[in-house]
Amino acid sequence: LFFILILLLSINFVLGLGVTPGRTTVNYESGLLREVIFSVLNNEDKEMQVLLIARGELNNSITLYDGLVSFSPEQKSKQFKYKINLDRELAPGLHKAEIVAIEIPKSTSNGMYVGTTLAVVSQLYVYVPYPGKYIDADLNVLDAEENKTATFVVPVVNRGKLAIGEARAVIDVYNSLNDKVGSFETDYWPLESGARTELSVRWNVDFPSGDYLAKVSVFYDGETKNFDKEFRVGDLTLNIESIFANNFQLGEIAKLEILIEN
Repeated sequence: LFFILILLLSINFVLGLGVTPGRTTVNYESGLLREVIFSVLNNEDKEMQVLLIARGELNNSITLYDGLVSFSPEQKSKQFKYKINLDRELAPGLHKAEIVAIEIPKSTSNGMYVGTTLAVVSQLYVYVPYPGKYIDADLNVLDAEENKTATFVVPVVNRGKLAIGEARAVIDVYNSLNDKVGSFETDYWPLESGARTELSVRWNVDFPSGDYLAKVSVFYDGETKNFDKEFRVGDLTLNIESIFANNFQLGEIAKLEILIEN
């Protein structure tokens, strides 16, 4: 609740500046050279200056075409681009960089700065394929409500250089007492190198509401990836704890801040 309160109290600052897309994903190739387009959003329709910088592991492989840019109140967004030049070999796995847009505070006549410094990030993910066969996997549990039909979805990405003939998953479910209460097997699919698929299975939720642990085993061409993920069975309930309206005056537009609990 404390985290939600802090988030909601600061939401008017967070919404002042935006960036899209939030993430760009690239599959690595030797000598990779490409341009990526992104946009900076002026959500409060105000005059401002924004500094664009690259940071992170791959920042030396990124060239930004713009540095310090200006927005007028009429400019709701501006489009920019940067160049990725990966002329070096990278180790297999995930490599990251960030394009950061930083709002520069206004200066007064005496040289002092006023206002809050805001920053938003567009991530760059570069995946270098592993030799042989290798997968990334996760688990999403949809519509997990008591006495209803839910779905286990296991998104799988082939991060290896070789194609996978068949991938399937087995999901064992344990309650809060660590008792195994169910086991489910998904459908199965082939998977080309760099491709993504979803393994799924539907189930009738005959468990009482509460917290559960799913132990997932993904089997692919004689290899196995194991991981755990917690999830909850229960109704989707949202409670409004309180509503704030700071500095409210009759006849003016008030900004409401709402504290909620899931």
